[in-house]
Parts: sequence; C-alpha cells; structure tokens
Amino acid sequence: MEILKELKDVMSSVKACEGSNKEVSFDAATSRVAALIMAAKRKKKKVIIVGNGGSSSIANHIATDVLKNCKIPALSFSDSSLITC
Repeated sequence: MEILKELKDVMSSVKACEGSNKEVSFDAATSRVAALIMAAKRKKKKVIIVGNGGSSSIANHIATDVLKNCKIPALSFSDSSLITC
C-alpha cells in the first residue's frame, strides 16, 4: 500500500533530540516519553505538555489523550484557559 510506504518515509525522517541536543532515534525518543508517562502514573504525578505556536494545538491534544486514555492527570500550558493576562 502506497500510503503506508509514504507514512514510513515521513516517520523515518522525524528527528528527536535529548535535552543536550544530542540526536536520538524516533523509536528511542517515543520509548523514553512512554516510560516517563508511565512513571508519572505509578508515582501519582501529573503530566505537563508545553507547545508554542502551532505545536500548542498538538500539546492540548496530547494532554487530553493522556488524561482520557491513560487516566493520568495532564494539562497543557498552551491551554488558553490557563493563560492569564
């Protein structure tokens, strides 16, 4: 299926970096994020997602998914209801 090949090509071009700007594989990055989210659940902590510009919509969406699907308290600092003037 052509669409799956295109999706694979796009996903393999995604770059991820650790805090030190050291590039890591997409698989390693997603595994690390999943581990951090599960650790937050075990420790009864919340997950905070931050987005800027267009990424703020993605941050809101991820926070909602984590809350609804993982049952972990989550919020996004890009959420307009959390921003004060």
